[in-house]
Amino acid sequence: MKRILLMVFRNILLVPYMWIKLCHRAAHPENYTLEEHVKFLKWIVFRANKGGNVKIEEHGAENLPKENGFMFFPNHQGMYDVLAILDACPYPFSVVAKKEVKDVPFLKQVFSCMHAYMIDREDIRQSMQVIIDVSKEVQNGKNYLIFAEGTRSKNAAGCAPECRRKYPMGHGLRAVRVCRR
Repeated sequence: MKRILLMVFRNILLVPYMWIKLCHRAAHPENYTLEEHVKFLKWIVFRANKGGNVKIEEHGAENLPKENGFMFFPNHQGMYDVLAILDACPYPFSVVAKKEVKDVPFLKQVFSCMHAYMIDREDIRQSMQVIIDVSKEVQNGKNYLIFAEGTRSKNAAGCAPECRRKYPMGHGLRAVRVCRR
């Protein structure tokens, strides 16, 4: 909580401007490309990280495919994960998120800007439709971030033990470790 307060107080003059601009972009996502939205969100993340003395370390970015049309499947450590990955990833991407976060202030606007899909884990038909839609968009060259386990891990401080475990390689998938420090 202290870190969030630092982020806000050290950017106190920019917060109203950023919030108004973010809300405007979220209300009219069709007026901007995903790349323009991501560039704006990266600027917000840069200012927030600078204000909160947060340094994002990336490892394995060289393993990302050079062409678009790929998916991330990282561990979910905390509410800041999407923004940390947004800061570290050199490519624009969208998100598949659980519907429970669609009305959380700030996340709602960020997900609208990122053209995110909301998945209802209780509704199998809707979940399958989201999977079909996302797979079509990936085939057309759009990148996606999905937290496959669907919720944050209980050990969010530093890297969770699962983050250090070796994951078996799936069919054409590469595991890239991302940790927030």
